[in-house]
Amino acid sequence: MVEFLFSGKGRVGRRDYALGGLFLIIAPVVFAVLGMVCVHVTLARSSVLAPDVQQAVHQLSISTLEWLDISTERAVVTWAEALALFLPLLMVGALAATWSFFALTAKRMHDVGWSGWLAALVLLPGLGAWMIYLFMIFVPGQAAANRYGPPPRAARISG
Repeated sequence: MVEFLFSGKGRVGRRDYALGGLFLIIAPVVFAVLGMVCVHVTLARSSVLAPDVQQAVHQLSISTLEWLDISTERAVVTWAEALALFLPLLMVGALAATWSFFALTAKRMHDVGWSGWLAALVLLPGLGAWMIYLFMIFVPGQAAANRYGPPPRAARISG
């Protein structure tokens, strides 16, 4: 899975590209929502979480706040403090997702027979990434081996 998401070598078919791209879109959103829920729930006086889960998440948040030298005497965390808690994680996640999307798009370009450097088109302002993503889902790959390797199905069957 790591090679699939982070390596730009080889080829990837339309279905795997579409599913991988969808994962890279959904995963950061889910991560951000979970982060906001954790901030809201951990320092609240009452919670819908099981007591053991509440306690574990609460301890993790308290430890992080203390490490960031933020007072833990209050029952409410401000949005600025919540951002301080999760911004480094969100930045790392965003960089990983961006790199993964570039690598996946480069492999899809290889499957069509194009240079992986064309994946830089996702940097076009506006809808560049979405337009390239949708375009690459519908462009068929080359059926035979090309300079980037065998077709994705053949590589999966033989490997």
